[in-house]
Amino acid sequence: MKRLVVPKFETEAEEAQWWYDNRDAVDKNFVEAIKNGTIHRGGPAALLRETRMVQVRLPNTDLDRIEKLAGEKGFTSIQGCISALLHDALDREDAKKAKKRKSA
Repeated sequence: MKRLVVPKFETEAEEAQWWYDNRDAVDKNFVEAIKNGTIHRGGPAALLRETRMVQVRLPNTDLDRIEKLAGEKGFTSIQGCISALLHDALDREDAKKAKKRKSA
């Protein structure tokens, strides 16, 4: 297993490029860690999550806003930015539900 030392990054784009450049070593390390049972931070289940391709029609004005935001945040693609936005929105919805359950 190749020991990777993740440096500190000044921008998300710089970080994304580092992960892209080191993707083969990272993949090999993850697979080996899963086989050895030594994976940490999220565990094997987080690595085995399946993904599916979806298509969504969005208004051009929303896509323009997303492209601008992606550039500001250093994303290399609008898909990554959309995924991050959706993930954040889902987390907020889960937090709202949990708060309602506590107050009930």
